[in-house]
Amino acid sequence: MLVADVNGNIAIYGASDLAAFGKATVTVTNAGGHDIVAPTLTTGTALTRKVSLGTPPPGTGQGTVPFIDASLKAGDTGNGAVSGAYIASMSFCLPDKWGNCRDTIELDGKVDAPKLASTTIRMSGSPHAGQVPGKYGFQQVFLMDIAGNAAVIKSDLAALFPKGTIVDVMA
Repeated sequence: MLVADVNGNIAIYGASDLAAFGKATVTVTNAGGHDIVAPTLTTGTALTRKVSLGTPPPGTGQGTVPFIDASLKAGDTGNGAVSGAYIASMSFCLPDKWGNCRDTIELDGKVDAPKLASTTIRMSGSPHAGQVPGKYGFQQVFLMDIAGNAAVIKSDLAALFPKGTIVDVMA
C-alpha cells in the first residue's frame, strides 16, 4: 500500500506491515454485472469542413475563437446495466512532407444519456493559438464506454466518414 499526503510525503507498507495493523476484510459486491465489450463507431460526420482562423464564427463577436464540430454514432453491445458509449475524442493531423503530424486538432465530446446501446456523441474543439493553416485529415477516433472499455479507430475512417475526412483550416 502506498500512502501520500498533499506535501508529497510518501509511506509504503508491505504485506507484513499491514498484517501488524490487525486483520482487515474488504468486501466487493457487484449487483449490476460487468461489461468487457468496447464501444464501436458506426458512422461519423465532420460538421465543420472549413474554418477561418482570422474570422470569428457567424453570430459571434470579434476575437471569438473559431470552433470545429463533429458528430459520431456509436454502439455498445455489452451488458446494458453498465455499458453504453460515454466519451469520445477525434484527432486531426496536418501532415508534413514525411507523413508525420506537423500540427493537430483535437475534438472532445460526452454523451447526454449514457447506458444506451446506440447513441450520438457531439464533439467540439477549437484551434489552438498558433494553429498552422492547412488541410487536416482524420488521424483517429477514441471511444470509451461507461465501464471503461476503450477503442481506438485508425483504419477505414473514409468509410466511417462518408462525407469526407478533411477539415480545411484557413488563415
